[in-house]
Amino acid sequence: MNEICPAAVKVRTRSAEKEKVNVEMEVNKAVIATIGIAAGIVGAWVLSAFVGGAIASGGVLPLIMNWFHAVVG
Repeated sequence: MNEICPAAVKVRTRSAEKEKVNVEMEVNKAVIATIGIAAGIVGAWVLSAFVGGAIASGGVLPLIMNWFHAVVG
């Protein structure tokens, strides 16, 4: 009467070896992500400075002309 259906029994096995984590690879991923975020922030700052300069100069062409006048003298 107490028969167990073989299909209803679940067997779990555990691996004796734990997964090895490559610390150097994880550190490299974190460094690359940090550099990418920093580059994105600097890029956004450059774009906003360029747009602000173009607005203050009255457009892109006056911005370029004013830049050449400032560099050449």
